[in-house]
Amino acid sequence: YNTGTLNIDGGTLALADGQSIRLGQINPAPEGHLNLTSGEITSATDNTVLEIGTYGTGFFNQSGGTSTVGTVNLGDQANTVAGTMSISGGVFNVNSSIEMSDQDDPATLNVGGSGRLNLNGANINMDGTGAEINLNGGIVDFATNCKIQGAYGNVNIDGGTLMASGATADTGID
Repeated sequence: YNTGTLNIDGGTLALADGQSIRLGQINPAPEGHLNLTSGEITSATDNTVLEIGTYGTGFFNQSGGTSTVGTVNLGDQANTVAGTMSISGGVFNVNSSIEMSDQDDPATLNVGGSGRLNLNGANINMDGTGAEINLNGGIVDFATNCKIQGAYGNVNIDGGTLMASGATADTGID
């Protein structure tokens, strides 16, 4: 059983084209944590991935700062996976997609407090029964050409703001 934690409290973690951050990635039964309280995670291109709970258990917690990635894979790949992404402060930008619960694995996206999730042309794909989105505060902003889609999962809104700032945004669930 392997556990790792990366705490970012200031400074910049810069991802080059094709690079990934993997939390809970390698067998057997890993657990990975990333906590961003200030500073930033930047991406040179949209070809970067934040993987949370791929073949293990992953947690991403943002309480401040700014993050920008191309794709987020949340609870993806194997049946023993759990991925949790929580944004309670700061701004998280996704420029390609959020892929949730590919094989019915637990995948939870929480937005609350003063956190803001900006979907810049990015869809949220809820592909398995374990997918859950909780908006308890903060803002989820669907910019141009975005939507939540998939045949499974739950979207729970108990506060906060769900907005469509782009002219072609679609906040309906397919």
